[in-house]
Amino acid sequence: MARLALVALLATLTGCDQVFDFENPAPTCPPTFMPIAGGSYLRNPNRLTWPDAEAACEALHNPGEGQIHLAVLSNEAEFTAIHASLGLECWLGHTDNETDSLFRPITKEPTPWPPSTAPPWLSGQPNNIGTQHCLWIDETGQLDNKDCMLDHYASVCECDSFAPVP
Repeated sequence: MARLALVALLATLTGCDQVFDFENPAPTCPPTFMPIAGGSYLRNPNRLTWPDAEAACEALHNPGEGQIHLAVLSNEAEFTAIHASLGLECWLGHTDNETDSLFRPITKEPTPWPPSTAPPWLSGQPNNIGTQHCLWIDETGQLDNKDCMLDHYASVCECDSFAPVP
């Protein structure tokens, strides 16, 4: 509480309107990651299953750097910026393994995104046919749920301060 009061006092005295997030400070990310929409991302062009794509992202982590995982998107603006910058079909870091059609991030990042239905979902999606539990973005910038183990796509890795969900 004292730290929060100190931050508020400093912000008032300096005229600074931005407050540093002590719980999730900006991480140091590898130089190969691109800054997009306030985050750091890397395109992996290798066509992998969702679990292999996540493992490939995690393998990029170096001690002292931020967490690296499949990209977890927080809102429509971030989604649009990622697609505009990287423009590819790719896996994203959301699954509905716990509850069908309720896609949750693979990290502890608090995000209500993606919406449960309607755009940016493809028409009729998510439909959860068989084992379709992993989030994928198509070349037109729409979402679909795909089979995590059978389908092979490129992916987007993200470097941030959010730990994985256990």
